Amino acid sequence: MRSAKTGERARRCPLTVIVPTFNEERNIKRALDSVCGWAERVWVVDSLSVDHTVAICRARGDVCVAANRFENYGAQWNWALDNLPIETEWVMKLDADEVVTPELRKELEVGVAEAGPEVAGFAVWRKFTFMGKWLKHTSGKCYDVRVWRRGRGRFEPRSVNEHLVLEGRAQRLRSPLLHEDRKGIGAWVWRHNRYSTMEAGEYFQRMSHWDERLSDKGVALRRLVKNRVWPWVPCKPMVHFLYLAVFRLGFLDGKAGIEYAKLRYFYYYLIELKKKELRIMGRGAFTGGNV
Repeated sequence: MRSAKTGERARRCPLTVIVPTFNEERNIKRALDSVCGWAERVWVVDSLSVDHTVAICRARGDVCVAANRFENYGAQWNWALDNLPIETEWVMKLDADEVVTPELRKELEVGVAEAGPEVAGFAVWRKFTFMGKWLKHTSGKCYDVRVWRRGRGRFEPRSVNEHLVLEGRAQRLRSPLLHEDRKGIGAWVWRHNRYSTMEAGEYFQRMSHWDERLSDKGVALRRLVKNRVWPWVPCKPMVHFLYLAVFRLGFLDGKAGIEYAKLRYFYYYLIELKKKELRIMGRGAFTGGNV
């Protein structure tokens, strides 16, 4: 006779959730609470945090923790796929500042149970909250493949803004992931300073190509525009600000929408400035992994 614990695990969704972390003590509990007890296995891949992130994760009996020195985002994800003992049919990517809602859990349970062999993954959109407000217009519904069949997905060799290359079709889900970073503006600025360094490096390494294997059409279109059109656009920071605040009707999100558009202006300004610095000082001026 099976034990109650064995029966409980059998009823769980047959997927392994992987959560990458670095100094996420303010966020990680909410992310883990949203998947522990629902997913068959939860792994945290930590990039050698110096806060209480690992202690919080290890204190739970339903979370596995692995540590790996960070090189870049694409490499970190592919390390996880190559080295973690993933036994479930499905794998899920979850950031530490995201929450899987009950509605999304139910939709995924049905999706993975009914998916035919042609369905290799599921794409979801993030309900992005900034300064306590959902940025309905400024952020919008940008889909990304977050759940895929084990062995049928691998991440692009990009240092940042990496996407999954999927072998097969991705099916879109209606329910969103909730995104709310509780580490504050200072952490956002630190993180995007790092991202901008990586993006500037990607520009010269010519790694940020449009990969036709990207299964979600929205992601593939954004990548096409980014690589074939965006390099020729003048005044990129201001164009991006106007795109978010005006074209996407970000002003309807109030002050939060405008302030977020300003931060994105700052981010794109940093990218362009660092590209100029690389042209002057050479590619060895700085590296993507360290800021």
